[in-house]
Amino acid sequence: MEHMTKALVIFLLVIVGNAAQALDISPANDKQPVQVKSARVSPLEVKPGSRISVSIDVDITQGFSVYEDKLKLFPLEPDGMTLGGLQMTPVVEFVDFSGKQHRGLLKTARLDFFAEIPKDADAPLKTFAMDLEYIACTTKYCSPPTKLEVKLPINIQSRDLVPNSSMIEQQISKNLFWAFVLVFVFGFLTSLTPCVYPLIPITLAVIGARASQLSRAQAFGLSFVYVLGISATYSLLGVVAAKTGALFGQALSYQPVVMAFVILFVLMALSIYGYFEIGIPHFISKRLEKSGDNRGYMGAFSSGLIAGIVASPCVGPVLVGVLAYIAKTQNIVLGFWLLFTFAMGMGVLFLFIGTFSSSFKKLPRSGPWMDVVKFVLGTTMLGVALYYLKPLLPDAWFTICLALMIAAALFIFIAKVYPKVDHKFWHYMPFIFCALIVISPLVIKIPTSSRSTEQTQKAALKNGWTYYSEDALSKAKEQGKPVIIDFFADWCAACLELDEKTFAKPEFIEATKNYTLLKVDASENFPELADLQKKYEVYGLPTIVFIDKTGNVVKELTLTGFEEIEPMMARLKTLNP
Repeated sequence: MEHMTKALVIFLLVIVGNAAQALDISPANDKQPVQVKSARVSPLEVKPGSRISVSIDVDITQGFSVYEDKLKLFPLEPDGMTLGGLQMTPVVEFVDFSGKQHRGLLKTARLDFFAEIPKDADAPLKTFAMDLEYIACTTKYCSPPTKLEVKLPINIQSRDLVPNSSMIEQQISKNLFWAFVLVFVFGFLTSLTPCVYPLIPITLAVIGARASQLSRAQAFGLSFVYVLGISATYSLLGVVAAKTGALFGQALSYQPVVMAFVILFVLMALSIYGYFEIGIPHFISKRLEKSGDNRGYMGAFSSGLIAGIVASPCVGPVLVGVLAYIAKTQNIVLGFWLLFTFAMGMGVLFLFIGTFSSSFKKLPRSGPWMDVVKFVLGTTMLGVALYYLKPLLPDAWFTICLALMIAAALFIFIAKVYPKVDHKFWHYMPFIFCALIVISPLVIKIPTSSRSTEQTQKAALKNGWTYYSEDALSKAKEQGKPVIIDFFADWCAACLELDEKTFAKPEFIEATKNYTLLKVDASENFPELADLQKKYEVYGLPTIVFIDKTGNVVKELTLTGFEEIEPMMARLKTLNP
């Protein structure tokens, strides 16, 4: 009976309080108890189908409290927009007019949530609107459910701000001309990333070493043929990868391929130093002499074919889109020419470098100047050989090989730049050092897989990263944690750059403290890799997959290629608003 009486009293108090408010018996207040102080949207410019982060600061009139479980959000514009992930801070405990303890907001508070823009949203659109519904109470009465309309600035674009794989697939289907233009432009942009840096010394070695003998037009022709070779290999590898489901650039995961590169680069270095000349077979050179073509086009094209394999780990959203298109449509011819166009765009930089390397001929044709130029080119080529040898060796052995390379360069420098030192010892020692570099993986007899596991495990366990497992993924979903999956390999330059320049940043580490960070090591093939590639639509490396708190992959956030910390932080804020 006592409980019924108390409940009745509370009910009457609510009725009386609401009536008092309606009759303006409550303390005079022209404003609603809750007022928006400021609001922020990130990012401001989005495309239809994107998710944005929203933060709203509110002021609550003195004497009022807002129930946590009664505060709700209702989308108004654009049609089809959804809101979710509401978090309120600070949430405090208070006693309402009924004498019961509740949780809610007092004085000032911040509301954080996300908004999903519908894919069919009208664009361009400059604002979106929503209702903030709440119940505010004093120690004497409660207001009825009250709605406060909030309008926020936003710029919903009618097109993608940054090309992604889905956009490329759509563009290919809609307008082939613009698809080819787009892949060419982004091929050029790819050439400005560290992924293709190893090609620069190769280009200089192929063309720059002969620059003093070439006119500007001849250097351009030789460079163009060299880029054609890169494009031919690049396109073929891409088509094969898309047809077979293999990772683009995976050729560099095979030890025999890497060792062949190392040997070739060492031989090219010694050739540039002047120890011997790498020529094409006699029957081919004889035929070229008959045709009057003795400028080395065949050698440049062959070098380009090899360089195409070196460039194959370089991927991006445009390239992934083309590979996805080939895989889905099986249109090999169109796919080949799209990849060829991408590689030609990537080759613009090397065309420029090769053409203007003929400026070397302005230096004296003989003497110390040319010897220094050749020394720099040859030593750089040795550095490229060492770069590709690194994944095959433990750190200690790599350091030894680096010391051998420096010693070889030093001996050659003394022998070539200072010709007065003319002793056989100085001439033969570089051969010995280079031979030790080449055979070191065989001498130590350590399989590639053992080294890779040792090295990548250190990287995987650093800064909260662990190896991928379905159990870890399920646990993250149960705990409501966002997930980042990093598909990487030790032969992928952009992957290493992400680790060093983005994932190692303090702001990234701090922002992902409550994330589950998983790595998939694709340095070598393993039985589950193909399934993971198919599940997450991975065509090249690096590929970073983002999964929200509910366990759903956020495809529009998928990253292919390197990204600086600032845009990466924007992705994190979108994933976990």
